[in-house]
Amino acid sequence: MLVAHGTKDPAGLAVLAEVRDAVGLRLGVPVSLSYVDVATPLLSDALAARPESLVVPLVEPLVVPLVEPLVVPLFMARGFHVEVDVPRAACEVGAPVTNHLGARAALAPALLARVHEVTRGPAGIVVLGAGSTRAAARAEILNTARALGTMAGGVPTWVGFLSGPGPSARDALNAAAEPGGPEPTTPVVAVPARLAPGHFARRAEAAAAQHGIPMATPLGAHERVIDRIVALVEGTADYHHHVRAVEQCPGHSEP
Repeated sequence: MLVAHGTKDPAGLAVLAEVRDAVGLRLGVPVSLSYVDVATPLLSDALAARPESLVVPLVEPLVVPLVEPLVVPLFMARGFHVEVDVPRAACEVGAPVTNHLGARAALAPALLARVHEVTRGPAGIVVLGAGSTRAAARAEILNTARALGTMAGGVPTWVGFLSGPGPSARDALNAAAEPGGPEPTTPVVAVPARLAPGHFARRAEAAAAQHGIPMATPLGAHERVIDRIVALVEGTADYHHHVRAVEQCPGHSEP
């Protein structure tokens, strides 16, 4: 079960559905989609609504108990939703949770691909995150921006957040737009550290437009995004650590 933040934007919901379908195609198992806010079904409702067993219509009907789904948080940074909301909902039914998607070096190629849709050789890149009160969440975005700049050929990068502490989106865009040195032959490009269109992606685009900086699209169902989700599900990226964490939640009981 994939869990995203949620959005009222039909385009954002469509992109998340594309991610769900791509993951299901790669894994060959049923994949569902839920949210922590704004859209439905909410993760807690989706988990609670799952049947405890499945009746297989044979000559003698066979009742097969269903295990709880593996919950995969589709969040770019380890903020409040990842640390509190998702584990709380999963703990209520004892569902295991993987690590979150994460804004990490593994996704830098996907971000760069979105930048290259604007220009093949950006003069610089502004990474715009939603923001978080948690320093570790902001650090994820900062580290990914560094990896992105290196991958783009050592171009300068700036990071700004649309809410919370840390450098603001306005400050980052102002710094990127400041004249200095010869006029670049290619533009500075802004890219949202977001998986799908929605409230924060629109705010990022509007802020970039005010500074005359073109905006790349969110990550969407890029191949590297699907690779990362599949790796989480298949247990190659911190899966067991997070299963243990869920097993220690209050009210969790061993099957």
